[in-house]
Amino acid sequence: MNESGKSLILLLMLLLVLVATIQNTVFAFKAREDLNAIEKLEFRADEIYIPQTQVPLSEIINSLPNKDAWMTFSAQQKDAIIYFDPRSGRPVSFIYPYPIIPGTGEGNHITLATLSTQLGYPVTQVTSEVVKDLLMQHLRKFNNLLRINLNEIGETRVDQVSEVLWHANFRRQVNGIPVKDSRIAFAINNGNLVLWGTEGWGDVNINTTPTISKDTAIDIAFRHIGGKLDTDRFTVRPHLEIIPINPKQWDGSIGKGYDYALVWVFNFQREGFQNNWEFVVDAHSGKILSFLDKNMYITKKIVGAIYPISNDECCPDGCAVAETPFPYINTGFSAPNNYTDYGGKYDYTSGTAITTLNGLYVNINEGCGAVTESSSTGDIDLGGTNGQHNCQSPPGHSPGDVFAARSLAAEITHINRQVKSWLNLSWLDSYITCKT
Repeated sequence: MNESGKSLILLLMLLLVLVATIQNTVFAFKAREDLNAIEKLEFRADEIYIPQTQVPLSEIINSLPNKDAWMTFSAQQKDAIIYFDPRSGRPVSFIYPYPIIPGTGEGNHITLATLSTQLGYPVTQVTSEVVKDLLMQHLRKFNNLLRINLNEIGETRVDQVSEVLWHANFRRQVNGIPVKDSRIAFAINNGNLVLWGTEGWGDVNINTTPTISKDTAIDIAFRHIGGKLDTDRFTVRPHLEIIPINPKQWDGSIGKGYDYALVWVFNFQREGFQNNWEFVVDAHSGKILSFLDKNMYITKKIVGAIYPISNDECCPDGCAVAETPFPYINTGFSAPNNYTDYGGKYDYTSGTAITTLNGLYVNINEGCGAVTESSSTGDIDLGGTNGQHNCQSPPGHSPGDVFAARSLAAEITHINRQVKSWLNLSWLDSYITCKT
């Protein structure tokens, strides 16, 4: 694989992380300041928290039960970058170009005719259903590496994000019961499958027939907060899920890092409260594992336009993306609200927010001038429109509020955090100075 291909794949990984982050931080409600009486009863059992690590194939291959299959695959795909979840003993990311639908990607010679032969039915255009069938074939072909029960693949979703980019998510179920935070994800770019892997796919060996009934679980849950009121309303009906549990004692043995629990889950709202509380009750023991408000209490944000891929104005890749969140950027307030979070959000009380685009992981030295943007409401939009280049800042903004500064502030931070998730290097927790 050439260097430009590797760079494109790494950038695609970054964008996938960014999209997932944005999708999980788009809701805005009130800020949680003084807890009400029910909020004070919220908790989550320790065993629900599962620390995650990723290790390269080279560090884990000798401990894998299918070592020989991996040795063969590695010899065939010498440039592939592969990382594992040691808890599941399964790969979380394959990074290499694998032609799967027609496109201009490296080594891609796929045609609609070859797809028709491969799938056994006429293919006149690439649709979500065609991509789904191809990905299922792909999983069957490489299941000697994954070692999963293909009957556990549940809800599938395939989306065409742009003319050349497809995303797919195959969620997991066991005996018809969804498994929380367990899936297989795929990314296709220019016809090539460039990134795919499992998430939280451990071995599920539990009794999936509940010991306690749904009504008993509801009664146990509401007793925790003093009983159920006639006006309480379910926002998510009680249903069964399988959730991952951190084993009481895990010695690092490959593939032994997940336990699972069958649970009753439901959400409810109470009259006079904005909260959307969720109960998680063990369906065998009756133990309450979690009682949390699932509303996302975010307040103010710092956003702006960047060129995430190219600035040549050839859409979509070369066009500006407005209202991009700026992660871990200074707000002008004192701790703990002195920096935004990964989604560009922070808790705001009062006063004027001021950002200079300096953050926990990047400092901007802008050659066009200083960056100083402020807002008396707490929300800062650094602005920017497609077609602005060099030292063009939005009307009325500081001279340093230009695309180069904004793009660096967002992208460098995201790259830093992505690398930190792979490599535990202390210097990644300090900032670097970027001069534009």
